[in-house]
Amino acid sequence: MQERGRAFFVHRPRNIDELKVPHPIEKETDYLVVKRLVLTPAEYKNFVTDMLVEREFLEKNAALLKERQDIVECLLVQIKGELDGILVVPNAGGFVKLAAYFEG
Repeated sequence: MQERGRAFFVHRPRNIDELKVPHPIEKETDYLVVKRLVLTPAEYKNFVTDMLVEREFLEKNAALLKERQDIVECLLVQIKGELDGILVVPNAGGFVKLAAYFEG
């Protein structure tokens, strides 16, 4: 998957509501999805309601991302069959460093 776009990234958000806020378009950043992670509905709900918790699925995939100046490489976390999701940049420990809402 090599999906690209622009999104509003939030540093260490608590939950999905912090990502769905009005913002100036100039605050959006270019991103590149490196991998799509599909969760069960229960796992996804747990994730989006408490994003400050360490997640094994993020820790396992954090090494796939490179830190770049021109674009944010991220993971796309979704429920199977859903278009929307969360763009995530985790740290090596499995915590969310940056996240953005993805409207599919």
